[in-house]
Amino acid sequence: MLDLPFEPGDSVKQGIVIARLDSGLLELQIAELQARREEAEATVAEQESELTQARRDLQSLIDLQKEGAAKPKELDDAGTTVRTAEARLRGARRAAAYVAAQEASIELRLEHKTITAPFDGVIVAKQTEVGQWVDEGGAIVEMIESGLVDAVLDVPEDYINLIHPGLTVEVSLSAFKQPLKGHVRTVVPMGDSRAHTYPVKVELDDMKGKVKPFMTVEAWVPTGV
Repeated sequence: MLDLPFEPGDSVKQGIVIARLDSGLLELQIAELQARREEAEATVAEQESELTQARRDLQSLIDLQKEGAAKPKELDDAGTTVRTAEARLRGARRAAAYVAAQEASIELRLEHKTITAPFDGVIVAKQTEVGQWVDEGGAIVEMIESGLVDAVLDVPEDYINLIHPGLTVEVSLSAFKQPLKGHVRTVVPMGDSRAHTYPVKVELDDMKGKVKPFMTVEAWVPTGV
């Protein structure tokens, strides 16, 4: 880890760089692959030139044969030369494509060495520090999203079919004197077999960060007239 400029509690915007990983080894690999790709492309160009010349020689012999001035063996040898040149060109192109694919793969990994915020939010924990080794795919920071949040309600099965997406729900949090209004975003069809409840997600505004994860919520939903 080369750079980790934010601390827990810092707000970040989507797209801002929140961490940079050491990319020195990948840059060396890219430089090597670029050299190999240029060499492979030069080989392709050389094989294309040889194939063009072989086809010209074959055509010349075909023209001479029409005049009776070319021997059959010469024509056969020229045809073999063309086929050989075609095979070499195919091999050179495959080799060039393989090197180019390796280079593209390393370049993609290099892009991932710069970590950006996937959404507007707040950093709540750092999973590593500057100077530490980070495994590929390992966590850098933990974030929570700003803006809309989900309040998850466990609704008894007797009332679950009365709830549908878009339904307005009043949600009470102990940190607020007045209930907050939200809308049902989804009803999760897989419930708790012992409690006979189903999770219902209600979308709320986070009130500029005042509604925090793991707060206890209570809600009232209309179950009839």
